[in-house]
Amino acid sequence: MLLGGGDPHRFTLSDGVLIKDNHLALVPIEEAVRRARAFSAYKTVEVEVETANEAVRAARAGADMVLLDNMTPAEVEETLEVLASAGLRDRVRVEVSGGITEATIGAYVDLEIDLVSVGALTHSVRSIDLTFEVSAPQQAD
Repeated sequence: MLLGGGDPHRFTLSDGVLIKDNHLALVPIEEAVRRARAFSAYKTVEVEVETANEAVRAARAGADMVLLDNMTPAEVEETLEVLASAGLRDRVRVEVSGGITEATIGAYVDLEIDLVSVGALTHSVRSIDLTFEVSAPQQAD
């Protein structure tokens, strides 16, 4: 990804806290963010959301980032407007993810988002078989 010009926002899963929908099935957004902050004041806390209301709740709870998951460009635009009208847009980074492909990415990048995640960069990569051999230098006669 780096060689292709991408900029990963983390190098391992331990670089931040990502609160996903399966976590939110157990605790409300506000409690999940509070627990994440109690675990580490230094890690980025990102909350995966599916609605504009959830994005506002996550931002108000103190999340650093909201991940707008599987939203259409129109839903993303609406969510950005709701965050702005609540005075929260400047306090939270916005990432879009889910179903974004080379064919659809253009509809997202014109929006006021901060990050775009394209899963194909990791789950659909074709590998290439390379060999790098090092030999000792030949002695001159």
